[in-house]
Amino acid sequence: MQDTNLVIEKGRIGRDPEIRYLADGTALMNFSICVNRSKKVNEVWTDIPNWFDVTVWGKLAERLAHLHKGSLIMVEGYLKEDRWEKDGEKRSKVVIVAEKVHEITYQKAE
Repeated sequence: MQDTNLVIEKGRIGRDPEIRYLADGTALMNFSICVNRSKKVNEVWTDIPNWFDVTVWGKLAERLAHLHKGSLIMVEGYLKEDRWEKDGEKRSKVVIVAEKVHEITYQKAE
């Protein structure tokens, strides 16, 4: 049986995306996204920022090369845990692997 691993987040890009190409020519883009969650503290609503690393592969990464810090986007994809060892210490982090990225633009009402 296959489990479900699906994530959808909407937020702003926190740093300019970095795109590079692997030896086989595959594009790889990395950036972070800030997703605010509202929480009531002492009768005042406050935004609590949550930061997520996002990885985008292939043609999708190339099509998104125009994105920049502050762009509002919606990311659809799955979570992936990266594991490695550094200086004898085991480390890991969870990233969002994007399968779809929607740029959100607002137009002023006239």
